[in-house]
Formats: sequence, C-alpha cells, structure tokens
Amino acid sequence: MFNPEKQFATTQSEYMSTAVLPNAVKYSQLQPRATSGRGSVRRFQSSNGTVFNPAANNIIRIDVTGDKYSFLDGGHGFLEITIDTTGGVATQQLDGGIWSIINQMRIESNTGIELERINNYNLLHNKLFQYQTPPSHLPISNATSGTVSGMGHGRGDAAGNNVPSGRGIQFLPTQNGNLAAGLTSGAAVLNAAQQVTLTMPLVSGFLSNNNGKYIPLGSSSGFTIELTLENALTAFRTAAVNAPLYTVQNITYNAPIIYITGQEFQSNWVQLLNATGGVAWAGTTYSNHVNAIAAGTAGEVVIPINERCRSLNSLITIMRTTANVTASNAGSLSNSSVSDAATAGSYQYRVGDILFPPSRVQFNNVASLSPSVIDGVTVYTAQNMSQSYAEVMKAFGMLNNKNEGSLVTLAQFANVENVQGLGLYGVDLEAYLADSGVSESGIDTASNALQVNFEGNVTFAAATRTDTFAMKTAIYHLSSDGSFSVSQ
Repeated sequence: MFNPEKQFATTQSEYMSTAVLPNAVKYSQLQPRATSGRGSVRRFQSSNGTVFNPAANNIIRIDVTGDKYSFLDGGHGFLEITIDTTGGVATQQLDGGIWSIINQMRIESNTGIELERINNYNLLHNKLFQYQTPPSHLPISNATSGTVSGMGHGRGDAAGNNVPSGRGIQFLPTQNGNLAAGLTSGAAVLNAAQQVTLTMPLVSGFLSNNNGKYIPLGSSSGFTIELTLENALTAFRTAAVNAPLYTVQNITYNAPIIYITGQEFQSNWVQLLNATGGVAWAGTTYSNHVNAIAAGTAGEVVIPINERCRSLNSLITIMRTTANVTASNAGSLSNSSVSDAATAGSYQYRVGDILFPPSRVQFNNVASLSPSVIDGVTVYTAQNMSQSYAEVMKAFGMLNNKNEGSLVTLAQFANVENVQGLGLYGVDLEAYLADSGVSESGIDTASNALQVNFEGNVTFAAATRTDTFAMKTAIYHLSSDGSFSVSQ
C-alpha cells in the first residue's frame, strides 16, 4: 500500500505492507509558522563595581533581570572580560583560556536561593575543553577565549621557530610545555601592562539546559551570577616561578533576550503559569569534591565522594601534585595524570554496593621503549592505556561520537603530569544514552544515601590533590509567583 505522507509504522505487518515517500519530497510537511516576536543581545553589567582583582576585591556579581514576557537564551550567552596584566611578569600565559581566572561560579535567585554552585570552575572548564573540543573549533576558541593560536598546528622550538606538530601532539604544547623553550605568539601570551578583552561561554546547567529551553526571565524576579576570581599563580603560566598579576577591568554577561509579542501567547502564558503553578526544565551541572593522597603512595587507595543527588550521571577524577596547584610554572589547570611515574595500576568506582565498571579498569603507562622527544615534548609509548582512555571518553560523552572530536591524544593521556600529561579517571553511570529523550537516567544516590568511592591501585611519590567532579541532572523550577528553585 502506498501511503506517501505516513511518518511511522507501528507494527511489523504495517512496516512490510506500506511504502512512503522520502522526507526530501514530502512537501506537505512544513514546520508550523512562528508567532510574532523579536530578539536582541543585552549586556548585563557587574553590579558591585567594575575593577576586580584576586587579592582583595575578588567577587563579581552580575544581576540578570528582564522585562515582562521576555525570555533569556542562556545557551547562547557568554561572559565578556577585559583583563589587565600591569605589574606582572614579562610573559605570562592564561592556563587554558580566559576561564582560568574563575575559581567559583554561583547562580543565586533574587530571593536568595542558590540555584547552582561549581567550585574549582576553571579546572572543570579546562578539562571539558580539552576532552570535548574538536580540533576544528580551535580557531574560534583561539580568537575568542584566549587559547593560543597554533594550538594543534604548530609550536615554538628552542630557537623560537614555528615547528609543525603533525605527530599526534594536538593539544597546545606552549600551554602544557616549558615556556622557556620558545613561544609562538597568540592571544593567550600576555606581556606586562597588556590589556585584552576575551569572551567565554559559561558551563551551567541553569543557563545552558538540556533541552534548549529559554529561561522565562520576564516572569521572574531575576537571578545573580556570582564569580570568584582565582589567584594569579594558578590562573597563569610563567616560564619560571614568577609572580604573575592581573586585574579584571570590565566584565559583562551578554545573552540574547527574546520577546514573544503575539497577544495570543501572552494571555496563554499567564494562564499556563497560574494553572500549573509554574514551569520546569532540566540541566546538567557539576559538583566538586576535593581529597588528598599522601606522598609515597604505591598501592590501594579509597577516596570518598560525598555526592547526594537524584541522578548521578558520571564521575571524573583529576589528580595533580599538590605543590603544583599554586605554582605558576606547573600548568596546574592543564596538566594531570593517572600517576606521577610510569607504572601499572587499576581503578573503578563504587556506588552503594555496586562497582562501576564491574571489573577494574587496568592501565599501564610504562614506556615499552625509551621515551621519544617529539617537537621538544617527551612522549611515552603507552602499553595499555586504551581501556582507561575509552572509559574517560564515555564519561565525557565523547566515545564513538563521529561528529565531534577531542584535543587529547592517547599519548598525552598516558603521559605523567610533569611531561604534559592530561590523563585522569572517569566512569559513565547513565542507564540510557544522553540523546535518549529522557531525564534523570543516572543513579539516585540521595534517596538511599548511597556512599560513592573511587577505589584504585595508584602510584604517587609526591603529595597529590584529587578533584572529583560529579556530573548530575538538576531540575530548575519557576513558580507562578516568579521565584526560582532547584531540585537535584
């Protein structure tokens, strides 16, 4: 039977007996026409001053409010930040991008309810950028966020010459290497007394929610974005142990504001809010858990992760030498590793009495041959890192994603921290794929107070700091009285 406009077959017999036209010639299936509306980008200024520095005036507050019937497109919003390095060293470099200066990001309703908090925001943003950014996106991030031009394309050698890096060194060598070995110029390399304006998206479940929903700003009492600045020794890279400095001279949150002007919508929208008591949307957010591993550890460790939420979707654990966290010559926001020496190990996570994955992930980054030096970067030939690399890519939602890519190669994943290592631990905990059309498909650790642990056999000669980020689903609500709230 020929049924040209049919969309779906609901039974096997219907599938076998029905023929339809391809979508390319279904001309009757037009998308519905939009109601009348208009949009514009609005700049929200900081409300507690214009000049900030990490030593004294280090908290920035940006109030976000809107006119009646206005909606905020947070998914396309961004911070615009002007920084000044007057008084700093001759060459200092953002450790990643402009997000390196943000230690904490909070969003608070105007009724005082905390909607979102991400501690060690810069570390999270850096790792998301490293693992979830396709190389083709680098020209955009280089131009807007202060990552270095030449990332993934070239590096400076000891003589300052630009050298192609076509042998797998994709992620920025000048960011993760030794600045004394020569630099290529780029937006991220700042001289003393230099002022530059850069932009960055915000990692936020409230602003960039899972379904692309606009935030009903005009029906609310508004909210505040609060940013705490990072100290300069962590935010910047220098060639030696120097004292980088910076101030924020101006900062705004810029986002499209949508006005739906159709009269029929305005009356229906008010009725909807009153009849249902409000609206809700889901977003993916992160909480940070800090712990420590003692110097001289070579064996089993158990790291508690006190995470209580309705949907724990994945975990990533970042390990860095404690002394490097505030050392400007160490790249503490960029570099990390699964051990601080080439060795074998294993890990898994425990949620309640269930282990994820069921058997331990084995890794071995002992070089099978002598380490190679490629474009001035020491590279180990990894013996067994692929399973660990795959688990981490699953945790970031990147495994087998043919439409995206990553800046982190297997060699960089295997390398130890002090030779440009980017390795970390991770596990995916969702029951369904991220695009399955459902929400809260992770593990509910709140209802039964499930204990969450990292359990591994690891080797760290130096005292080591661990940062675990728990990716979880949050449900945000706007009530009919205009107040925001969150459940997670």
